[in-house]
Amino acid sequence: MGEDKIISSEAIKSRYLGEDDKSKTLHELITYHNDNMVHVLKAGTMKNYYTTEKYLNTFLLRKRKLKDIYLKQLNFRSITDLEHYLRNCRDSKKRLVLGNNGVMKHLERFKKMINLAIKLEWMHKNPFDRFQLKYNKYDREYLTERELELLELTEFKKERLQKVKDCFVFSCYGTILCRCERTHRG
Repeated sequence: MGEDKIISSEAIKSRYLGEDDKSKTLHELITYHNDNMVHVLKAGTMKNYYTTEKYLNTFLLRKRKLKDIYLKQLNFRSITDLEHYLRNCRDSKKRLVLGNNGVMKHLERFKKMINLAIKLEWMHKNPFDRFQLKYNKYDREYLTERELELLELTEFKKERLQKVKDCFVFSCYGTILCRCERTHRG
């Protein structure tokens, strides 16, 4: 009655046998999200969601000793435990893999998937309700002439990196020209 379900002998039998639980799992949510968003989001964005999925799977295995979890089992503590796990991920050389903003981006993507589950009525409570994403703001400075010159003189062995460097240097000179034009006009 508390679930607004019709009570019948079949419903009681299904509940008793545990056959009426239609709870969705985290993996079902991720699969649903990725299958539907692969046509909506750009490949680079989807790549980020796949990385978040990898971190979620590793977190479940290493910290919870689970391959999957029911969405109804997720709570505020699950989110804070995941945040702590992400903040302490290390590479093979024991260096931290993610900074604060990287951790926040993974949590933001996870939050979007949880919001999708709520819209689909797969979850009734949002574990992110009391969780606040906190990004660090950085003021970017212009490169000095010396830094720009060092970058220009740097040669990369990989053609792709060389092209990125060339485009970046070109855009720097475009920015300098725009600043000069504004200065001379004013």
